[in-house]
This record gives sequence, C-alpha cells and structure tokens, in this order.
Amino acid sequence: MIDYYEVLSGASIGGQTGVAYIRDFTELNLIPEQCWVKEWETKHFSLKDGKYADYLPANIGCRLCSVKLHDVLEGCRSKKDILQWLDAEVKSEAGEKRRYYILHFPELEDLLNKTKSKYVRNILTKHVIDNQACAGHEVFSYIGGSKLSFVVSQKVREELKNAGCSGLVYIQISPKKKGYLPKIVRKFWNLVKKSTLNKVKGMKKPIVLNVNWEHLKELNLPWDLVDFLSHGKSLCYDEEKCVVGHVELVSIESLLSGRIYVEPNEENREKGYYTIPAVDLVVECEGFDTWGILVWLPDMQMFGTWDSDHRILRVFPKSKWSDIVKEPVKFLNALWVPEKIYNEIFVPEKI
Repeated sequence: MIDYYEVLSGASIGGQTGVAYIRDFTELNLIPEQCWVKEWETKHFSLKDGKYADYLPANIGCRLCSVKLHDVLEGCRSKKDILQWLDAEVKSEAGEKRRYYILHFPELEDLLNKTKSKYVRNILTKHVIDNQACAGHEVFSYIGGSKLSFVVSQKVREELKNAGCSGLVYIQISPKKKGYLPKIVRKFWNLVKKSTLNKVKGMKKPIVLNVNWEHLKELNLPWDLVDFLSHGKSLCYDEEKCVVGHVELVSIESLLSGRIYVEPNEENREKGYYTIPAVDLVVECEGFDTWGILVWLPDMQMFGTWDSDHRILRVFPKSKWSDIVKEPVKFLNALWVPEKIYNEIFVPEKI
C-alpha cells in the first residue's frame, strides 16, 4: 500500500524564514476551487521578516512554490495529476527578486475515506484519504482539502527531500497499515513512564542537566512548565476525545523562540500582518502540523493556540500550566471547540 502525505508550509518555525506579503489580494481570494484560471497577471509579493523558502508561507491562502519546488513536482506528476501554475514574484527587503509559482488544482476529486476521517460537530478535523481512489496520483489535492497544502505520494516525498526543498512539513494522511498499534504501545509506555516519574516526584532539581538555562530565562517560561518538561513528563488525557490525538511535547533542551502571524481587523488591513514571538510546545501530533496547537507567548506571559490557516490567535489569559495539565483536551481542542475553555481572540491593535 502506498503512503500519501499532506504537504504544509513549516517555514516559519524557529523564526528564520519570512512570509510573502501581498497588499491587494482580492484576486487571489477569487481563484476558483475547481476551475482553470484563464486570465492571470504575475502577482508581486514582498518578503518580510526573514529568508526565502521553497514552500513559502503567505499572508493569504495560497500554495507559493519556488522554481526548484515547481520543477520537482512537475517531474514527478502523473498523467492523472492536473496542475496549473500561476506566475508570481517575491521581492526581499534587500531588493532581491525571485520567481515563484502559485500551485492551483483546477479539477478536484472526492478522495476522502469517510469512515476513517475524523469529525467534530460535522466539521472535518482529521483528513484520511482512500488509497484505492488515489491510485495513479502522485501530486494532487481533493474536495475538502486546504488551499494551503497539497498531497504527494511517498515516492514524491523522497524526491523533495533529496532535492533539499525547504519549508515543507509532511503529515501522513493515508490509512495506517495493518498491525500498526501506536495507541496500545503508547498506553503501555505511558504506564511505564508514570511509574518511573512517581519515583522522582520529590526531586527538587530537573533530571535534564545539559540545558541552556540562560536561554530559558530569555523565553520567560513559567517555572512549573520548565519543571514539567525537564522531568520528561507527558500530558495525560483521553486521546479519543482530542482532535489532534496523541501529543508529544517538545523536550526542554529543544525549546526555541519562533514567530506567529496575526491578521489585523478589516479597518486596519492596510497595516499588514503582526508578528508575535511564540514558543512552540508541541513536537508531534496526529494528522496536523504541530506549529501553533499549543504555544507560550513570552511577551504576553500567557499560553495560546494559533490557527495558521486564518492567522487567528486565541489566548488563555486566565490559565496557568497547571490548568493545562489538569484538563489538556480543552486546550488542545480550543481551535475547534473554543467554547469549552475560557479564551480570547487576540487583537493586534492592543499591542
């Protein structure tokens, strides 16, 4: 059975890569979902706050691909794959101009496995595709898929990695192979870890010693979070009730300051997006890009969750790390079921 992967932009992780910003994006919003674009003029983007990447995030929903990424995908596409490339240009703050393409899929098929995909209140939250329906495809999207991502086969994924294409995050969306029992294994391992951790609850010093504590101070992390991560603890909850399933937290030595991007309201749209420092706390989950699901906001001294598709940041101003540990599901599900936990949509104008 062939594995298929959803490809998303992970370029903003760590704060090294910028975002392509276009001021007038009316025409981009009008790109039809299942039609060929017949008239098109090159769209001009400005690269803000960082470097170029082959799959570049933008301030509007589109698949912005470099020439290298374009060439790899074109070389791998099958006869069944229907792709259209729309010309674009990205100019850096230093004045450098690079050619890019907006990847568009003018003809979409219904390729989802309805029984294995996950829904919350009739909203599709976890996409699992039907392998038989996808047979013969190498680079494609599908009805209900995101405008910010596309799907590739395992073979194309390897070609992209071999070519060194940057800014790509891969999430498997094909059904797991028979005999794959991650939850059973994880439950057993969690029992072992819980038994071990109970023996060290009384320890005052963290287990991890090779940590840059000065760096942690710069991130303004709450001490109970530092203590939790430094002892290698995991969040305990019912994974079946969590949209993102099993979550692995970042290790204490891997904490890194990155950036998230928030759109202003309609009245202040001309100001562009707002860049906000954030520390990503999730390193692995099921069926989603981890970036933004749970973050620490050092400047605001609070936790939050970020909707990267719509550039919306929800913050938890009344919640401490101990609250998250007590009821993880409410916080991890906040992007989909926000009414279950007190939160506020962050308004950039208040900065």
